[in-house]
Amino acid sequence: MLMRKLQEACATMAVASRLRDDKAAVEKLNLDLKHLKTAADQLQVLAEIIQTMETCGIAPAVLTREQRDTLNQCISTCGEKTDNSTLSESDVSALKSAASTCRIEVEQVWKTSESKRVADGVYNSLYSLKGLLPDQTGTEKLLKRLAENKDALPKSGKGIVYFVNDVNRSQDLLNSLNLDPQIENFLVKARMHQATLSDLNDHILEWIKKNHLTSKLKIQF
Repeated sequence: MLMRKLQEACATMAVASRLRDDKAAVEKLNLDLKHLKTAADQLQVLAEIIQTMETCGIAPAVLTREQRDTLNQCISTCGEKTDNSTLSESDVSALKSAASTCRIEVEQVWKTSESKRVADGVYNSLYSLKGLLPDQTGTEKLLKRLAENKDALPKSGKGIVYFVNDVNRSQDLLNSLNLDPQIENFLVKARMHQATLSDLNDHILEWIKKNHLTSKLKIQF
């Protein structure tokens, strides 16, 4: 609904040729139309982000009913007044204000979502275990993308999709290590330089050999 109304409002901008002969009024309307076009472009991107967040299951409903209704009303008003050449600066300002409120809400939903919490956990685990993975370069690039997107709202709907794919890819890499509580405990000790030879039982030694890590784990005094 939001996307459709936005597209309709943008389409009506093309009929702004029906203007009065008053040069000052024409110039003022053209300026307001220019500002409306900028606001509409930004809102289009935000609408795509919202739609993708909902489609990907990050949030069932990103905006409240009241926020959607307010935004839809502003879009409808700008569309109607563009069509009859009565658009004003206050109309554009109202749309910008409604869009700003919605963006703040979207950013807040992103920061508090379950997907964000999962991404934090996956990122921390992958960062700690990156030295055990075969593709170091690929893992570093993956970690960089996660770091950029997990704390800040992606800039597009495609960015949301890439983020979800990166989280899933990271989880797959972690799963490939076949970790269990005993192995995780050993790795924690190893990272803190607290592991000793007594920690290397048959189960852990078998896991190390199976994952070809015998040359990556070192003994230090």
